Amino acid sequence: MQVYPGYIERDLDGTHLWIREDYHREELLHRIGPEALLKDADAVKIQTGRLTAVFRLRWEEKELFVKFFLYKHWRHVVKAPFLKTKGRLAWENAGMLLQEGFKTPPVILVGEKRTFGFVQKSFFVTEAVEAVSLRSFLKESFKDSLLKLSISRVNFFYRLGRVIGSLHAKGIYHGDLNLGNLWITASSGNGLFDLYFLDNEGARSFRSLPNSRRLHDLRDLNDIRFEAISLKDRLWFLRAYLNENPDLRPHKKRFVRELLEASIRRHKRK
Repeated sequence: MQVYPGYIERDLDGTHLWIREDYHREELLHRIGPEALLKDADAVKIQTGRLTAVFRLRWEEKELFVKFFLYKHWRHVVKAPFLKTKGRLAWENAGMLLQEGFKTPPVILVGEKRTFGFVQKSFFVTEAVEAVSLRSFLKESFKDSLLKLSISRVNFFYRLGRVIGSLHAKGIYHGDLNLGNLWITASSGNGLFDLYFLDNEGARSFRSLPNSRRLHDLRDLNDIRFEAISLKDRLWFLRAYLNENPDLRPHKKRFVRELLEASIRRHKRK
């Protein structure tokens, strides 16, 4: 199955692959297995959660990221035969985001291996983008970062709110919308910036976004423990967000209260 044009579908050692045509090289395909990456002196393993393993490697002067999805939770194992693999979902959702005008790192390869329907292997490979995580951007010399973009603090959070507001206005739920999964270009110097969405395997598209999904996304992004974001910053973000979702304006006080309550509950669980 081709999610969008330009990919070749094939099997390699029992693993089903979809490869972007310009990356269809046997040497690359044999480098991206987990065993091969662990032995590869040029591959660097990046610390992530317990359900994923991520490697960074160089290929023909390009930097690539390989993400393996680990099916460790019993619920994921039991449901796997009836669902698409997480690698496939990440790929298809990346295509959905791109079609709606949002940015995400280019996917160059997707692979999966099943035995009697159960997932033995699921992974995908993306090109690196010249960007930093929003968490790092805000935390490390935020004033210097804003100077590089030639943008004021108010305009930065307002534009951020417009992007996330537009995402939800189009009925898209991300599912893991935190400061580490949003990456931002930091070198345009003209007051503009691009926002990249990562970890898109949990994204879904709705005709009308349910309020519970909206709050789930926003409570993760509204990390009340993150002191680098002031109350004024959050208010500018919300103002822009509501401008993109005018149907919420008549109930904005209730909406803000529900978001604050959801954020506090999230903080207590962590």
